[in-house]
Amino acid sequence: MVQSHVWVKDKSHPQPVSTAVIVAAGKGSRLSFDQGTPKPLVPIAGVPLIARVMANAAKAGIDRFVIVIGYRVERLLKELPLLVPKYCRLEMIENPRFEEPNGVSLLTATQKLQEPFALLMADHLFSPERLQRAISQFANHRKSLLVVEDKQDFTGDLEDATLVTTKEDKIQAIGKTLSSYDAIDTGMFVLQPEEITTALRNAGAAPSISDAMRLLAAAGQLEALKIRDGFWQDIDTPEDLRKGEQKLYRTLTKTTDAPLARVINPIGTASGRETV
Repeated sequence: MVQSHVWVKDKSHPQPVSTAVIVAAGKGSRLSFDQGTPKPLVPIAGVPLIARVMANAAKAGIDRFVIVIGYRVERLLKELPLLVPKYCRLEMIENPRFEEPNGVSLLTATQKLQEPFALLMADHLFSPERLQRAISQFANHRKSLLVVEDKQDFTGDLEDATLVTTKEDKIQAIGKTLSSYDAIDTGMFVLQPEEITTALRNAGAAPSISDAMRLLAAAGQLEALKIRDGFWQDIDTPEDLRKGEQKLYRTLTKTTDAPLARVINPIGTASGRETV
């Protein structure tokens, strides 16, 4: 099932990556907010997680969102169109196998894409400058990439993190149990659709995203982009939610060109939109 909601924007200077795929199909059972609320709709500082993801991606130049949904699909079909930034397009794709690894969700989307795209997670909070840097890097190299954080800068739960080994700006290894690593996977990618689709298909019947990335890395097709400015936060638990809110509020002290309401509620009004 694919549903589309379109808002048209005239872009006289299109950027090389204007589409983002957001994986939002899973249950997110470790983040217990209230019974039955899909994880993408859990609020952080009063705004649903996925609305913050889309708002910050739009600030980085994304104007088309392809969101893969599964758990509580009826509610997401109803509420996601209300959260899309103005002048952006939304396509929702249902993955009925949403209880399987997240690579299954990604494959349902990549088979419908022909242009490079950013891959984002519905539960990863990030500052827009990180995605801007990633898109700029892709524009220069035209190579698939993963944004990573130096292990010295990482303050999250290592037991839950996906570890990365890099060498000369290339991903060498990626996984949860690496004995030697220098970086952490932040869940932000810019990808060539043909490469990642092939890798997902070659990674087994029910691959994870990391399974496919290991194949790209082995083929020398995945660059590493280390970013120290800005922030990101994986939201898996109530403690992660608290940390994410703290990071959001800390950005207020660095924001001189926007009032408080613009940072806390970045999605603005839904007026003036048309649904097709």
